[in-house]
Amino acid sequence: MAHLIETKSSIHGASSLKGAIPAEVDLGSPRHPDCRNFGICRINFLHRGRLNLLPSCCPNRAQGYLRRWEENGVELIFPKENMAPATLEKYFGDGWFSVEGVYELSGEMAAKLGLFGFTFQPGRYPVLEMGGRLHVVFA
Repeated sequence: MAHLIETKSSIHGASSLKGAIPAEVDLGSPRHPDCRNFGICRINFLHRGRLNLLPSCCPNRAQGYLRRWEENGVELIFPKENMAPATLEKYFGDGWFSVEGVYELSGEMAAKLGLFGFTFQPGRYPVLEMGGRLHVVFA
């Protein structure tokens, strides 16, 4: 995956996950019950004691982290080692993360981040690789 941009974050630090919330992200479009296509189909809190007990409708579930980005944004962070190679290639392989449909962050997740009514908007977002993690910022 040499085409991803390797960089060091001057804002958060490449090795830090300060303020990050562990989550499971079903990748795909929320417009489809089976989460096909591209984007964020749903995000759930990752409960470490109940790892992988949530039913998976989608073959492209990724474990990662969410954290607030500056004043009004969200950063998704995915450790590469926890991701299936096919998922990695399909959703991040060209260096961009595509979102086809609007996804609104749940009230509980938004409250935890201090961002009420946050929505992930359709578009293409650059994927940055930092210290074995993929970072996507939605701002």
